[in-house]
Parts: sequence; structure tokens; C-alpha cells
Amino acid sequence: MRGDDVALLQHQMAKLGFDCGRVDGILGPQSIHALTDFQTNYGLAPDGICGPETLRALDRVVGHGGDGPGIVAVREYEELLRGDFFGAKGSSPRVVIATLRNQSPQLVHIAQQISRHLHSQSDQVIIIDHADITTHIRTANTFEAHVYVGIDYVANGENFVAYYETPNFVSQGGRSLARRVAQELGMSDGRSVQINGMRLPVLRETRMPAIICSLGNLAMLIEHQKTYAQALATAISVWVSGMKGGPSESPSIASS
Repeated sequence: MRGDDVALLQHQMAKLGFDCGRVDGILGPQSIHALTDFQTNYGLAPDGICGPETLRALDRVVGHGGDGPGIVAVREYEELLRGDFFGAKGSSPRVVIATLRNQSPQLVHIAQQISRHLHSQSDQVIIIDHADITTHIRTANTFEAHVYVGIDYVANGENFVAYYETPNFVSQGGRSLARRVAQELGMSDGRSVQINGMRLPVLRETRMPAIICSLGNLAMLIEHQKTYAQALATAISVWVSGMKGGPSESPSIASS
């Protein structure tokens, strides 16, 4: 099961302190486990089914859960502040660079340049060049990546960076990376680059901070290929360095 009603259920449980994982609108094993824990604590049959009785119980108690973002957003925020986002000291960050337009030589060249730069810093990097977004999601999750960066171009030439956000949840890591990338891209060609919170499948279903970068239209991509690659490589490097030692700017937690 998936959808906005599942996302609302996840948000309600997170506010009450039941860890359902990312608020992604997918009723997976972690969400069912959290729902079962809630039912057990409330004295209901712990069947993991969100039926009428469970919904009524949630409605009764969720108003007492406060106005914060919930346990999942708080945990990610604390990981960013502690600087232990990549786990044990000395572990190599795992980065996915993905082209969102199959067999585009310009995008592949940019991905390769970014990969070479990150490899020089001992980061582990894989490149995904495939039109199927499901392949991106499965590969990034299987690789247990720390960050996913998708690159694309659009006909109208719009420059933007998207990260995962819903009315009740924001990926703090994704948003901080989006800000860094937008800043570097803006400095590379003098254009304003917007950042947008979105619910695209690749942002929602990957289990790590994820962004999608629109690098203008094809003509702009060809003209600025080298500078775009350098800007993205610099942004990812700075972000990774910040996550290793704690972010340079404290991310704000979005409230409900």
C-alpha cells in the first residue's frame, strides 16, 4: 500500500514517537512494525492493520503528540549535527551519480568527471545511466549509498535542484545538499538556481538524502558542461566534508 493516506499515518506515528522510518507514503515493514508497537501500547490487537479501531485510537491521541516534526526528522537532524552521518570514523562515503536521460553523452561525461573528482578523495562512487527510475532506486538502496545525485536537462532551460519534502516531512540532508549545489551552480554561470521540495519517486523511495539537478536545456549543457561538472563535484565534496564533521549551517526542522 502507498499514498498520501499512508504518509499521514506515518507522520502521526512519528509525532507519537513510533519510528516508522522515512515518511514516504509506502506501508513497508518498518511502518507496519511501528503500527504494531502503537497498537500494543494502546491495548489494541497488534495485527499491523490500520482498521477503524486503530484509526480512532490515533485520532484520540495524536493531538497530544505536539507540533514537532516527529522522531524520524529529529533523528536525521541529530545525525547531521553530530557529524556521524557516514557512520564509523574513517568509513568512505558512498555516492551515486545518476543520469536521468538514457544514453545522453553530455550527462554521462559530467557524471564521469564528478566521479573522478570524488574517487580522488577516496569516496566510493557508482554511475547509473538508465532511463528506468526503478533501477535507480533499487541500485542506490542496494549500494546503501549515503547520497544520490541525479542530473538532467529540460527543454525550457530551467535550472533547479529538487530534494524530498512533503507538508509533514523534509529530508534535512537532501535540503542542505540542494542548497550547496544551487549555490555552486549559480556561481558557475551567474544564473539563479531555485531549490524545490518535491515528492518525485526517486526522491521518495531512495533511503538516503537525494537530489535531482536540472542543468538547463541541451544547448546550455553543451556550453557549460565542464563548469557544471566542476560545480557539482565541488558541491558534493563540500557537503560530504561537512557531514563528516557536522554541517557548517545548522539545518532547521520543519514543523507540521
